[in-house]
Amino acid sequence: MLAQTAKDSVAHALKQFKKHAYVHNDSAFYYLKQAKFAAMGNTDQLVGVYGRTSDYFAFVADDLDSSLLYLDKALKLSPKIEDSILIAQIHNRRGYVLKLQWKIEEAFKSYNNAIVILEKIDRPKLLSNSYVKKGKLYTSAGLYSEAFISFDKAIALAEKNKKVSKSYIYRSMGQAYKAKGDFEEAEVYFEKAIEIIKSRKKSKRSEAELTRCKTCLLYTSPSPRD
Repeated sequence: MLAQTAKDSVAHALKQFKKHAYVHNDSAFYYLKQAKFAAMGNTDQLVGVYGRTSDYFAFVADDLDSSLLYLDKALKLSPKIEDSILIAQIHNRRGYVLKLQWKIEEAFKSYNNAIVILEKIDRPKLLSNSYVKKGKLYTSAGLYSEAFISFDKAIALAEKNKKVSKSYIYRSMGQAYKAKGDFEEAEVYFEKAIEIIKSRKKSKRSEAELTRCKTCLLYTSPSPRD
């Protein structure tokens, strides 16, 4: 009963954090502290709170050093964490924050750590996303051949598992070709992504993804489209 009460308290505090995160910064951080206090008896929950706190510092407070600090705190608890997916997510978040800091080598290590974990537990959707994140990092570093190797691994997973969406992979490949200067190939992959999204049932999420792909396509050609 006490464990359930603590779990509910964490959930409530994180819900309030989400409500205030981009509106009232002081209130948002207050609820993060409340969530941390409520999660002290549960390592997995505490790591989840550290992840949210990292997001707060990265995307609200614009403090990447503090964001990374909380991710490192989370990883120090990894020997006590039962949820392997949670550990992989922390590595992926760490990779992204390091990418924002332009610490490329460290970012690669974090993404690789996530990939190793997800390969062991057979989670193709999450593994595919990690390969895409790694591919996008290669793209940012101008290492296009390596980027396409990562994207191809993601595609291979999508071919074997219908739950893995190809649209995100294709959009990322389009962005890589665009960065490389191969605009025709970029258009091919953006259009592939658009075709897949249009075949799905409409939702706010799919419409947002469709808009992103159409925007990428619009600004891909050297000359503006009509």
